Amino acid sequence: MMDFNQYSVEELRKLNKDLIDHLRLRRQRESQKYMDRFDLNDQVSFADDGRIIEGKIIRFNQKTVTVCTDNSHWRVSPEFLSKVVTTNVVKPVIEITEQTIAPGRNSPCPCGSGKKSKRCCFR
Repeated sequence: MMDFNQYSVEELRKLNKDLIDHLRLRRQRESQKYMDRFDLNDQVSFADDGRIIEGKIIRFNQKTVTVCTDNSHWRVSPEFLSKVVTTNVVKPVIEITEQTIAPGRNSPCPCGSGKKSKRCCFR
């Protein structure tokens, strides 16, 4: 245990300032450690008043992360975030055989996208 009576008021003030600066630095390192788990545009979730909110990371701040949801922006401490596991949607592969007739430019694409054949993502 330290005997604070041996220090002057100025020395105690400097010690206090140094301690506060050290604690801030430690807190920033902790936050950074949590932030390093995420990247921009990651889908994340967090709890607010018992409900789960999902959104996308759009910005890293000094101590918080800005998460964009459908109708608002949230500044959340990264320790409360968890990644949302998304399943990749696989587009169906169309088997092309000799009997397949190439569609016209303005007819609907056979992939089922609803786009015209000339504008389809598969062409």
